[in-house]
Amino acid sequence: MGAGVRVIDPPRSRSWKATAQEHMRLARGRRPLLEGPVRVVILAVFACPKSDYRRKFNGLRWCDRAYGDADNIAKAVLDAGNSVLWLDDRQVASLKVDRIIGVPGEGERVWISASKIEDFCDQAAEVGLGRDIPGQKASQHPDGQKGPL
Repeated sequence: MGAGVRVIDPPRSRSWKATAQEHMRLARGRRPLLEGPVRVVILAVFACPKSDYRRKFNGLRWCDRAYGDADNIAKAVLDAGNSVLWLDDRQVASLKVDRIIGVPGEGERVWISASKIEDFCDQAAEVGLGRDIPGQKASQHPDGQKGPL
């Protein structure tokens, strides 16, 4: 057994990350890197297959095909954001990923929103997440019990 972990990052993935980092740098401008807990929202829009151009979407654009898994999309975006938007992706405390199919003719893209979470401990205590924090009011279960949900 080896002492380390071998990580494989295919050339296509490295190329996408490099392009994403350039766009992230331009969007960030002169603002400093995000520090502390960060919230990230990702919207990945995939091209509509030509075979579906005549299909009526009725507002439903959920991606049910063999496109990238949400966790793989998140990993690529979070890795690309390291040292570009935030110091390290370990800072990401809140993450939302949506995958949809674009309307016919709409191009593929990834939209990213990243923001610092202010007073994360206060928010966590209010909604009953995790353990009670000293100095904070106790989290409440829906049935009135104290402690984490």
